[in-house]
This record gives sequence, C-alpha cells and structure tokens, in this order.
Amino acid sequence: MGTVAGQSTSSGSSATGGTKMYIMNATGNDDVYEYTLSTAWDLSTASYTATYANTDADTGDGLPREFAITHDGLHGYIVGNSQDHIDRFTLGTAWDITTLNHEEDMDISGKEVHPYGLEIKGDGTSVYLLGYSSDKVHQWDMSTANDLSTASYHGYISTSSQSGAAGGLGFSKDGTKMYIGDQLGDDVEEYTLSTAWDVTTASHVQALDVSAKESVCDGVAISSDGTKLYIVGSGSDSVHEYTLSTAYDVSTASFSHTLDISGKTTFPMSVCFNMEDT
Repeated sequence: MGTVAGQSTSSGSSATGGTKMYIMNATGNDDVYEYTLSTAWDLSTASYTATYANTDADTGDGLPREFAITHDGLHGYIVGNSQDHIDRFTLGTAWDITTLNHEEDMDISGKEVHPYGLEIKGDGTSVYLLGYSSDKVHQWDMSTANDLSTASYHGYISTSSQSGAAGGLGFSKDGTKMYIGDQLGDDVEEYTLSTAWDVTTASHVQALDVSAKESVCDGVAISSDGTKLYIVGSGSDSVHEYTLSTAYDVSTASFSHTLDISGKTTFPMSVCFNMEDT
C-alpha cells in the first residue's frame, strides 16, 4: 500500500485513491474480487465489479493468503503458503483485475515456510512478507522495480512479542506506519518506521481490539490519509471500516461500517485499495 509520491504526515493529508478495493478469496478457485466505491474510502458505497478467477492455475498454490497492488495499478502480487513463493502479475489495464497476467515468481522458503501477509512498496522497489511460522516481517529490495529476479534480502522485524498468529499486512502511503492483523488476538498492531519503508527500523506502538467485529483478523488496510482503517476476516466474512480521529493512530478508532462479502467468499484473506487516483 505504499508509494514515494504524495507522502502523508502524522496529522493526515488530502486523501487519494480509495475507489477500488480488492479481496483475496481462499476457497474454491482462489479468486481475486474487485469492488468499486462510488465515494472514495466509504465502504457503504462499495459494489462488486469483477473477478479474476482461478489464481491456482497461475501460481500453483491452493492456499493464497494476500493480494497486493502497486500504486500505478499495473502490477499485482500474490503470496500463498502451499508453494512458499511470491507471484507477480501485470495488469493490462491499470486497476482492472480481469486483465491480470502472471509474469514470474520468487521462492521465499529460505525465510518462511508459512507466509501469510504481503505488501508491495508503491513504486515496486520493495516487497514485504509476513510469516506465520517465523513471526517476522521480511523485506526484499528490487534493483529494478517490479522485477523479482533482481530482489535481494534486506532484513526483518520480529512480531512475536505482539502476535503469535499474525495474518494481514498493510503500510501507510508514505511507508512510516505498518499495521498487522492478529488472527488469535483479534486486534490490529500498529508500528512506526523511523526510516520509511525499512522494516528493520520498525517499533511497536499500540494495538486496537477488533474482536467486537471480527474473530479472525486476516487482513488489514489503511487509507491514503490515515483516517480510515479496514479489516477483513473469515469469522464474519465481512470488511469492517473504522474512522481514526487522529490519522494513523489506532487508539482513536471508532467503528463506521460493515460490508458483507459472504455472497462472494466465506474465506476472505486480505483487503487492499488503490492508493492513488485511477
């Protein structure tokens, strides 16, 4: 969810994007679903738009865990914990999930054998993986943007003190905030990165209890201005929206809206949005 353009501040900035939402489905053919929001970042205005069917055929992984997209809408990434690799796709038309085309994959089994969360830096020069087994967020940097063959390992931050069953992974638009969904603790963990996009500089700040809305927090996302937080889980089969009165500060979150997606999936694993205008 990050980008190097239009950086946010702790007090928030003008929101961009938020008109497209993508859900990773982990049942059946393991599809990716696209929704359109007629009012940016407002779940109450979301409607189903399209499906990219059968990611299994592309990745060979029957257990997809997260879908992430770059901020130009031209590259998508999927991670699964069956094959233990990250797969990159191109989009023939920006933001249009039906135009996904598989390009390459990268083996990450040397670092994690149970990958769960995935995030991509907005400009495509770094990729981040959250491990269920290692309880770490791993980072690789790509010398050529969106080219996994040029990736080199950068480092990691341990999350074991906050969660023993970490699920979804999300970053703020400027890469100075990171959020992790805790599947067992039913909360969202907030981190601050002293150096933007460098997970080795991350420190834990606080947690938001979301158990009143979701018993299995699989995915998490933050709006481009930091005033909206989203979670998705397989307990409720819904996406839940929270409003943050102080941007990026989960302690100021109040519940806003729930979008029931059970008509499409009963095992949603991740949620992400376009962070720049389409």
